[in-house]
Formats: sequence, structure tokens, C-alpha cells
Amino acid sequence: MINCLLEKARRFIKGLKVNESNNCVVCIIEEFSEELENSLRECLVRICHGKSRAEDEAEFYTYKRTLGEFLSRLSNKEEDMKVGMIGELLIHLVLPMTCQRMDSVGIYFNLEEANIKKGFDGTYKRDGEIWLLESKSGSWNKGDITVMTTSHLHAAKRDIAGKLKSKRTTLWQNALNGFSIANKPSDEKRALEAILKGGYMKAEASGGDAKEHNVILAAPIFGGIPPAVISESIVALHATILKANIFKNLVVLAIQKTTVEKVIKFLQTEAS
Repeated sequence: MINCLLEKARRFIKGLKVNESNNCVVCIIEEFSEELENSLRECLVRICHGKSRAEDEAEFYTYKRTLGEFLSRLSNKEEDMKVGMIGELLIHLVLPMTCQRMDSVGIYFNLEEANIKKGFDGTYKRDGEIWLLESKSGSWNKGDITVMTTSHLHAAKRDIAGKLKSKRTTLWQNALNGFSIANKPSDEKRALEAILKGGYMKAEASGGDAKEHNVILAAPIFGGIPPAVISESIVALHATILKANIFKNLVVLAIQKTTVEKVIKFLQTEAS
């Protein structure tokens, strides 16, 4: 059901305006429509707990239980943390819809504590390779929203480049833990797991090399419809980063939505 839903969403979904060009995606959520609500209903457990648990342990990892857990993690958070958590949730919802063959192989929830997970913001696969996500969310109220979006994407670039060059093996261990939970045994799982283990061992030995890794940079910005983010500027940023030869391959995702409140209210209503 989930795969069918995502394939349908890639073609059309009300409330979602998408401009996609050469691994550069600008996604304007004009309305958190009924179709988007249904998409979140279908995908929330898979996003938070991983595909394997969503399919094989559905009696325990239910939609209602996952809603309660998400809202528990969201409660009492500062506003910027709420923006970040909802921003990452929307990334995990729309990225497979808008970027072909991109599929999550990780989990949203942190395993160690009631929070979003630490380390990389997401682990994805495409064409037999691992893609690592870095997200920077923000709230807009004045100024040029395109400038703000590109600034957040540059910040995401700096952060993940630093992570990939570091000796922080915990980043890779957290990714491996989530990957192990999210995926069923298969030849593909073993091959992808070997990539993550390779990242761990390089970090352990002498620090990694960002040029060896595929990266997704994402910037969910809440506010400003209109004006909309200028797609050409995001495409130009993508080209500039590619030319700098920082990463192996690159996907850039800009998401724009009016507020976080409607998403939070939807989750609260669903949980009640």
C-alpha cells in the first residue's frame, strides 16, 4: 500500500507543487490537503520505526501508538526544536514522493532517548547506493525567503561535510543501528550495510572523506507563501556545490510551508 501511495504521489498530489530538475527539488506545500494527510497516515509508522517494523510488527507498531510517541517527543520542546522536528518529518514524507527511486532505509526516532535521532538526519538508498541526509529548518517572517533557504542549505552542507570528515564513529553506529532495524535480511541489505560499515571504519582509522559519500541537503522553511522560493536560485546553488567537488553525488531539497501549526494540529486530532 505504501509503495503504491508513493508512486501515485510522484505523479500528482493536491496541495503539493513540485519543481524537480537534475537532483534539485523545490517543493511548495501550498495546502496541507486531505491527500497529504492520507499520505502521512499511511507513512508515519514506516517513517518513525522503519519499513520492516511497519510491515512485520504492525500489531505493536500501530499508527495510534506512533502518533502518541511522536507527540510525546514533541511536547515541551522549544519552538525552534518543534520547527526542526516537523521539518524533518515533512522531508521524510515528501522526499520519496518527489525524488525518484529514493527510499528511506533508516528510522526517524532516536533509539536511545525520547527525541529525534542523533547523527545523520536520515539514511536513504537509490540505485544500490547509500544517501545521507542533513536538514536545516527555519521560520521566515521577513526578508528574501530564497536567500534564507540557500543559507540554510549552505549550513547543512557545512555540517554534513564536517561530520563525514570527522572521526565520530557514533554517527555511523547510529546509522547502522537504525538501518538494521528498518530493513529485512536480503542481499541488498548486506551490500548497503557494508557501505555504512566502511564509513565507520574509515572514521575510526583516520577520519572519513566526504567525496566518497552521496548527500541529500534539505531546507524546510515555514512561512512566506507568497512569495515562493525561486527555483532557479536553488538549482544554481546545487550546481555550485557540485562544481566544488565536495561530495560524491548531491540531491538538494527545498521545502516551503506556511506554518508548522497545521501539521501539529493534525497529529493531535488524529491521536485524540
